Amino acid sequence: MGTVTNALNMLFILSNGKTYKIRELAEMLEVSSKSIRIYRDALDGAGIYVLEKRGKYGGYYLPRDFQNSLLGLNLNDEEKLALELVEGELRSSHHVESKNISSLLRKLQLVEEKRRHAESEPIVQSSHIVSGARPNINPDKEREKLVCVIKAKREKRKIALNYKSLSGTTNRRILHVYSTYTYRGEIYLVAYCELRKDIRDFKLRRANHIELLDETFTPKDGFSVSDYMKNCIGIFKGEEIKLILKIWGPMAQIVRETIYSDTQIIEEVADEGAILFKATMRGQQEIVAWILSMGSTVQVLEPEGLRKAIAKESKKIGNLYKEPSK
Repeated sequence: MGTVTNALNMLFILSNGKTYKIRELAEMLEVSSKSIRIYRDALDGAGIYVLEKRGKYGGYYLPRDFQNSLLGLNLNDEEKLALELVEGELRSSHHVESKNISSLLRKLQLVEEKRRHAESEPIVQSSHIVSGARPNINPDKEREKLVCVIKAKREKRKIALNYKSLSGTTNRRILHVYSTYTYRGEIYLVAYCELRKDIRDFKLRRANHIELLDETFTPKDGFSVSDYMKNCIGIFKGEEIKLILKIWGPMAQIVRETIYSDTQIIEEVADEGAILFKATMRGQQEIVAWILSMGSTVQVLEPEGLRKAIAKESKKIGNLYKEPSK
């Protein structure tokens, strides 16, 4: 674990009001005594002062006021449930930081339960998180790469890496990392690529041999990640498409319950039990996949180019299931 995580772990150990020798803390956290002193300095730098008592029964301890402030977190039920849901989502998707988030949540729960027990308040338990498909990755390996990427973004340093495209070819890339995001359990980078001379999305799992360079970069003037991702149904970009879909049956209700684009408008077609879905969206590849996933319960009314793309793909799918000629 990193310095921040271990410093937090030490903080929660000390929050019970006991005094611990440096050696005891080192054994609990499975680190060296020198590391414990580093964590203390880190906490001091954050305004959390760990005091030291000298003598045979001495050691590190927290001031009583700070112990009380930890117990005074006073999370309400909605906040606690929100934390548990986020932790559950990360855990079920095997996110590279899920172990650390789970560990932090357990510590927060212990502090909160101790406070509630003292006040005889009931404890709210969250629902089970249903796990679906998840990324086939090595979380520890991905986390190492993510730490390097975050450092590059923070310090505005270039990174060099080998990147494997969907076609299977691998190229050496020099990237200027602008941002990171998670989509369907996978971590992506938004970065300027010196090879392509454009801002692109890169899936972290396809990047290997990442090297943090000394050379720095200046972000592109006026670039906004929110504008870059605007109206995208997934991660694919491209030209904006103004589409109108007619949707029937259960899928109509699912679409009513979901926001796919900030521009979307839903109109009821009462006599048919259907809806008209109107929106401006980007990412034709993802749009086509989304429409096909609704099967025969959807019809593309506009634009004509999208109608043809759906018809063409549907024909290909139909050909796969044709009975062989006898």
